[in-house]
Amino acid sequence: MPPQPPLAAIRAIMRARDVLHRAGDALMPAEMILLEQSFGIARTHVIGAVAELGVADLLSGGPRTTEQLAAALDVDADALHRVLRGAAAFGLLRRPRHVRVAVARRASRRGGPLRGRDAAGDRAHGSRDRRGVPWPGSGTVCDVAGGVGTLLAAILAARPGLRGVLVDAPGPLGGADGFLRARGVRDRVELVQGDIFSGVSARADCFVLKDVLHDWDDERCGTILRTVRATMQPGERVVRVETLQERNDTDLIASLSDVQMLTQCDGGRQRAEADLHRLLRETGFEPGPTHATAGPALVEATRGS
Repeated sequence: MPPQPPLAAIRAIMRARDVLHRAGDALMPAEMILLEQSFGIARTHVIGAVAELGVADLLSGGPRTTEQLAAALDVDADALHRVLRGAAAFGLLRRPRHVRVAVARRASRRGGPLRGRDAAGDRAHGSRDRRGVPWPGSGTVCDVAGGVGTLLAAILAARPGLRGVLVDAPGPLGGADGFLRARGVRDRVELVQGDIFSGVSARADCFVLKDVLHDWDDERCGTILRTVRATMQPGERVVRVETLQERNDTDLIASLSDVQMLTQCDGGRQRAEADLHRLLRETGFEPGPTHATAGPALVEATRGS
């Protein structure tokens, strides 16, 4: 190991870094700071996985592709890619030219700072803007699998002439009445029981699916989209609200969320824009524009005939 700087110098550097960190926090919304803090356990598990597999040891000779690493480790290449992308998102690894993975100075090698196993590309083409989805000023928006109506309430609050339909199972709908009343929009919302896999019956001009597809594999996403399509009329619009994760991009929120989907869901993942468009075309929708926001993207599509 290279010689370590004196303890006094390390403490001075840590104090300076803390000052800079606090200055950065002052420029961020409080909810974003809290969200970043909540990633701590995810980072710990990702560090543990990288250390347990011995990834840094394999990278000691230079950068390698995730496919090469997966072959050497005898693990699933896609799952490894997603974990290493999460590690790169917070600087444990780095991805030169978005192709190969290289070890970062802080990464865990068996003889390195975390000693052994003690620790537990280009954007897809598409229309993008910064306006958010132009929700209609009148008509009806249907939020499918919308829980208690958090998103729907926000949309209706911003569009007084708009009405809403909230579709979900009896459990979530049980809490929707009080929530929507507290937000002052209950009189404009119809509550409808439905199942995203077996049947949804609702009439609306625009349908919304927020953070639904990322829980499921492609096959079940196809079932969900066909279920929604069956209650729509030709030309009606569906908006999917999802955090996009392009294959070779690293983003703290998207990449760690994808690791969560990998470990906590059955086939779930954060998808790239092209993957979402493919699912739409396969289920009878025509993809429309993708609207970038400060958070997740909003991917539009229309129901075909």
